Amino acid sequence: MNKFGSEYKRKWKRKHKERIKESNKRYRMNHPDYHKKYNNEHREQINKRNRKYREQHREQINKNARDNRRLHELGTSGGKPIKGLNKRPYSNYCEMCEKEQLRKLAYHHWNKSNPNIGIWVCLPCHFIVELIESGKIKRIKKKYFQLKKKVCHWKGEIR
Repeated sequence: MNKFGSEYKRKWKRKHKERIKESNKRYRMNHPDYHKKYNNEHREQINKRNRKYREQHREQINKNARDNRRLHELGTSGGKPIKGLNKRPYSNYCEMCEKEQLRKLAYHHWNKSNPNIGIWVCLPCHFIVELIESGKIKRIKKKYFQLKKKVCHWKGEIR
């Protein structure tokens, strides 16, 4: 078919999208087992075609899967991720220290009932943010200054 015919088809399909959708729906209702039967009869061909596609597009498939997990899953300390979320878009920089990150960023959320709300942070900033959230930062700060004072006194420094 020439390019004019195929262009005409594309325009017609765009224009009649709902009509096509309804027609396909009617066909599926009238022939409920057709796809099952076809897939069972052509299983080997379908698998071969799918394997070939996955081999040729491996990088893009992996990137799409990674992006999907970043936006819709959240790792937990129990090991089982929470799925079906709608997190903020992934950024390439830490929102705390504002450095561009080549490595993985963590999604820090503070509300267990709504984990969709959070920020993208690098791992060192995530550790600090977790300490602040837990209230341990005050104890650590106090302990640090006690140790500093003790060491300075031991070394003969006055601070």
